[in-house]
Amino acid sequence: MIESEFYQNKKNLKILKPNQLIDAGYDLNVSEYNLLTLAINKYWHFIDSTESFGDGKVLITAKEFSTANQCTLSHSYDVFKTCSLNLLGKKVKYTLYIDEKSDESFFTFIKPKHKKFKMLRSTYSWLDTVDYSNNNGAIILGFSRMLILLIGSTKTSYTKFHFDKTKVLTTTNAKKLYELAVKWKKIQKVEFSVYDFREFFGVEGNTSYYDSTEFKRRVVTPAIKQINEKTEFKLTLKSIKTSNFITHFRLLIETIEKTNITSQNDKVATSKDKNINHLLQSVTDKTKAPGTSKARRTNNSSRKNPKEDKQNPIIAQDSTKSSADNKALIRMLCNNPLFVKDFIKENETKQAFLERLSVEGLPIPHSETLKYLIGAMKSK
Repeated sequence: MIESEFYQNKKNLKILKPNQLIDAGYDLNVSEYNLLTLAINKYWHFIDSTESFGDGKVLITAKEFSTANQCTLSHSYDVFKTCSLNLLGKKVKYTLYIDEKSDESFFTFIKPKHKKFKMLRSTYSWLDTVDYSNNNGAIILGFSRMLILLIGSTKTSYTKFHFDKTKVLTTTNAKKLYELAVKWKKIQKVEFSVYDFREFFGVEGNTSYYDSTEFKRRVVTPAIKQINEKTEFKLTLKSIKTSNFITHFRLLIETIEKTNITSQNDKVATSKDKNINHLLQSVTDKTKAPGTSKARRTNNSSRKNPKEDKQNPIIAQDSTKSSADNKALIRMLCNNPLFVKDFIKENETKQAFLERLSVEGLPIPHSETLKYLIGAMKSK
């Protein structure tokens, strides 16, 4: 079993993942994806350094997981507990190649360079065993036999990427598509049949996505939008039709300069900050002394140009409320679409709120107003 504290530095963490798993089809949630990605990378390095498969078991400590994901230990324990209950039943689909020229093995994980081979799409379990208890502060993942062979047999066919680049992506679909973009960035495009692309995202059995347009709108487009906004890639999806039916998708991959990414992200952040600050301003107004609040309300009522209030209906509706209604106002803020998505949720503790920002890769705002808001809403 691999027990070393492998993930000790949260900066510049590089992941090496077999290309077969980059192309594989599976349906995992974000926590399961993060845990398996770290475990596979750790096992790959073990095989590379020892030239041995070992027993196929990888130990990930809560400290390692929290360091790599920049989250709290308590969140790591929650992830371990949930994954220990759900991961055993999860499957992964990838292609095996039957090499008709080779006498050494019946199948191979790497596509032969000649044309005398057959492809076999296979489905296997990720894991054979999972061991976890609250007292150990670690989880032990026992890879399935086929996954052990896959990782050990593809040391020359892998994709390398920075784990930090996937942390800013909040869905597994976006994370998988980012990996695919890294793999094919030199070729600058990759093409899938509609069925294969559904399988790639793990939704081939979901009747809701049998319609190609609906599948594109609900699964692929949101993932592309995240990648284009948060990473170094600009992805474009082209639909290929045969007899007026979409049969294939072609993904075009363009790498953007880092300066352009920073500029684009700054614009998004600035726009979001303006909206949030506008909402938060109404709360700070109500925390001032009674005389000050009253004067402020008088000024608001005599304002000649109400354009600003029209832009923020929350402030317009609640500008006359007393300080005793702070909690009601905060609840309204929590239900406002400009506020709830990236900031606090009703009945969420301060620790859980900050944890969520870290895990989802969202910015933690430095604002005395926000500190008051959390304290007033979450105090017990």
